[in-house]
Amino acid sequence: MAITQKTKQQFIELRDQGMSYDKIAKKLKVSKTTLVVWSKEHELDIANLQTIALEALQEHYKVGQQHRLELWSEKIEMVKRELKTRGLDDIPTPKLIELPDKLSQKLKDKAGTV
Repeated sequence: MAITQKTKQQFIELRDQGMSYDKIAKKLKVSKTTLVVWSKEHELDIANLQTIALEALQEHYKVGQQHRLELWSEKIEMVKRELKTRGLDDIPTPKLIELPDKLSQKLKDKAGTV
C-alpha cells in the first residue's frame, strides 16, 4: 500500500484519540516502526489536537456546570415565590423555612467548583 498524506493524517487523528501503535498499524497497514517515525515527525500536530480536544471537553464540562447552577438558582427563586403565596398550614413551617437555606448552600457548594 502506498503511503499517502491521507494515511499520515489518519495516523495523527488516531494517535490523538489514544489508539495504540499496534491497532493503528493493523488499521492502516503500516509497520509500527514507520508509525514511531511519524509520531516523532508529527509530535506537535498530535499534541495540538490533544490540547484542542481537552479544551473542548473542559468547555463542555463548564457549560454543564453553569447550567446546573442556573437550575439551582431557579429552584431557589421558585421556593421563595411559593413561600410568599402559601399559607403556612400547607407545609410544616420549619420545613418550608429551611428549604431556601438548603438550596442556597447547595448553590454555594456547586458554584465553588466552577
